[in-house]
Amino acid sequence: MKTYKVTGWYRHFNGSKYLSLYDDKGKWQGYLNEGGTKKAVSYVLLNAPYINQNSSGYPMGCEAASLLQALQKKGYAKNYNLKSFIKEMPLSSNNNPNNGFAGKPDRIMNDVYQSIYAKPLAQWGNKYGKVSDISGSSVETLKDELRKGNPVVVYVTGNYAKPAYGKYWWGTGIDNAHIVTLDGFNESNNTYHISDPNSGKYWVSASKFEASYNLRKSAVVVR
Repeated sequence: MKTYKVTGWYRHFNGSKYLSLYDDKGKWQGYLNEGGTKKAVSYVLLNAPYINQNSSGYPMGCEAASLLQALQKKGYAKNYNLKSFIKEMPLSSNNNPNNGFAGKPDRIMNDVYQSIYAKPLAQWGNKYGKVSDISGSSVETLKDELRKGNPVVVYVTGNYAKPAYGKYWWGTGIDNAHIVTLDGFNESNNTYHISDPNSGKYWVSASKFEASYNLRKSAVVVR
């Protein structure tokens, strides 16, 4: 099933209501009789578990914690806690987050971009369950995954603040990046639900979340 966004409608002289449809890239697809549509679920809350990265001793371990939260929600990696899980995280030998985790997750290191990007994170996650890098996805695609019961690890900024960019030998990174587990949304009040390994569980406004997520559109889904 493909999901489209309705931005308007008109009433035909035959009495039928026709909806104006756009795809997830904002391209107009035409009009469709409302009778031929199926309304998408507008509220999802998967209730992914919360794993506190700080009490576990990993101030830079948000990627691993968010991935473990998503895995365990789907029934994978149940015999792991964050400490045993993070021991198996691939490390980058040259501190490039495109290759694995740069630095050490249990300490803050100067001049090192301490993160693991979506592609190697998904490759690691595949050792425990069905995990895919879906970077580049629109927020509508993220919602579709949630409708299917699949939590998504997303790359945002701490407190959904404006990005602070830093230059590194491998490229540009967002220095105030943060990774969380997206496990719900409510279209009636335009919010998303987050299990945040640094701050707990909460709802965040769509405007804040989407502005932060859309900076990079990096995402990893667990199915």
